[in-house]
Amino acid sequence: MSMDKKKFYDFLIHQERKEHDMPQAIKSALDALDKVSVMGNTTRNTEDFSRFFSSELVAAGLEASGAISHVNASEVTPIDLCSFTLFGNDYFQLKGNRKEIRGFNTISPTGWGE
Repeated sequence: MSMDKKKFYDFLIHQERKEHDMPQAIKSALDALDKVSVMGNTTRNTEDFSRFFSSELVAAGLEASGAISHVNASEVTPIDLCSFTLFGNDYFQLKGNRKEIRGFNTISPTGWGE
């Protein structure tokens, strides 16, 4: 898919001054519990853009730009973003000891978290 940079930046600009969404950030990281029947939907986020956490904002912007389609941005974690097939084959670590990102660029984002 191609990315419309204007749509990406327009989306981001319109989110300015929205609060951080810590509860959804925590629930997005609890994916392993989504399938536990006794938990029901308590760890599952409904997409909500009234507030944002970091990777949710990026995923929503990528969806608005056409770079990805049909994701529940409120369920996307930073490592999910790294796993999505959006990148070239190489990545560059800016700081610290070299660390491999397992699953980098290996998962289609379509339908993620839905």
